[in-house]
Amino acid sequence: MKGATSIQERLWELRKDKGLNLEELSKLTGISKSALGNYEKEDYKEINHGNLITLADFYGVSVDYLLCRTENREQINTPLTELHLNDEMVALLKSGRINNRLLCELATHKDFIKFLADIEIYVDGIATMQIQNLNALVDTVRHEIIERYRPGEDDPHLKVLQAAISAMMNISVTWFWMTSTSLSGIFGKLTKKTAKVLPRPPLPMN
Repeated sequence: MKGATSIQERLWELRKDKGLNLEELSKLTGISKSALGNYEKEDYKEINHGNLITLADFYGVSVDYLLCRTENREQINTPLTELHLNDEMVALLKSGRINNRLLCELATHKDFIKFLADIEIYVDGIATMQIQNLNALVDTVRHEIIERYRPGEDDPHLKVLQAAISAMMNISVTWFWMTSTSLSGIFGKLTKKTAKVLPRPPLPMN
């Protein structure tokens, strides 16, 4: 139910979403079939105020949603305190400097929570700290082995140490790969979704 730019399109989409034809909708709302048909015509401008409220109540949406003044079909007038947004974020969302609709698409994508978890690990420095600790440990052990045993290139202890270094590098690369994969998956599916958006055909009456 995204992409409607007029009340006519919105009414048509809501009716189709419920699987109703004009006659069925007329019986359920008490509004005449002809009036309902006219409301969905692209060149029709006048809609009875009472019928507008009736249709909004019937579909369980706000009048603002019918008028395409908001994309919020279910969450209407949610207090900011429930959203846990700071003043800077509210100001940014209101500024028009970012694409709020795209932001909503990203945030509601099924892989976005996983991506946030990866980002949280990065921001908190957990992965970086662990890798740094392992690097420090390996450096210490390597120095001790070299000082104590003066190993050659074929020394088994040195080979074990080199394998450990390689493993740590793989951990680091894998973490960054997982993070980039999450983001790529999100953007990839959104790109495909956007590419499939085509102009809606003329509105049928039934």
